[in-house]
Formats: sequence, C-alpha cells, structure tokens
Amino acid sequence: MTDNAPAVQWQIKHSLVWVLFLSAFAIVLIAAYAYISEATGQFGLHFYVGGLLVFALCAALAHLAWVQPLGRLRFDGLEWWWQLAGQDGETLVQPELALDLQSHLLLRCALPRSARPASKPAVRWICIAHSQAPVAWAPLRRALYWRAKAHQNLLQPNP
Repeated sequence: MTDNAPAVQWQIKHSLVWVLFLSAFAIVLIAAYAYISEATGQFGLHFYVGGLLVFALCAALAHLAWVQPLGRLRFDGLEWWWQLAGQDGETLVQPELALDLQSHLLLRCALPRSARPASKPAVRWICIAHSQAPVAWAPLRRALYWRAKAHQNLLQPNP
C-alpha cells in the first residue's frame, strides 16, 4: 500500500441528479409535514407557514445544486486547488466529504481567508457524479479519502 494519493483533476459540471434528489426530498418532507399536521389535527396558520418554509428550504437547496460554480478541482498529490471556469489562476481549497453515495459525492470546500475577497463566500459546495468522468472516479475518491486519513493522522499523537 502506498502512502501517496494520485494526482487527479475533476471538471465540475451541473448535477441534474442532485437537483432531482433534492426535489424528491422536498416532496417527502412536505408529505411528512402534512401527515404529522393531520395526525395531530393542527391546521392553523402555522401549518401553512411551516409548509411554506419547508418548501422554500428544499427549493433553495435544489437551486444551489443547479447553480453551483462550474470549474475544475485538482489535487496535485499534496494540496487541493479550485479554478472557477473562465478565470485564470487557482485557489487553494480544503475539501471535506459531506456526503458519499458511492456514485455521487457532495464536497464542502473551505477557502482560506487569504484566498478570497471579503464579499466572497468562505465555502463552496460541490456536487460531483461518477457519470461525469468514470475513469477518474476511483483516483478522485482515493485522493479524497487519503487526504482525510492524512489529516486525521496529523491530529493524533504518536504513541
């Protein structure tokens, strides 16, 4: 077993699967909310406001999945780099695996303060799918998990 992860790059594209997943999740949440409200017999104004909030939250999540920034995520063997489509230069990022569905990943990429203007968000959420580049999928997953393991080993003291 090697101590190094492979260098890998990934072109970020829109993920229709995530939009559909989040839309289905919204429908399930609204159905569950309606069932609970009917079971408890509470159909006041709070029922409609609560349902609207649940729908708005899920719609916002689906929208964010669709308008995610397109670009390129690259691992050089030591660090992760993000390049927004149409821009020169790369930004150092620290990806964390937020959700792993085997064929789909949700990454939370933290940007260092020095690498972003104050008006830009500190975090980018990136949805990626196996179908976007099947050949690069295994190296990407290895690099993500290797990075997490290496970070975890740094935090643990040696016996």
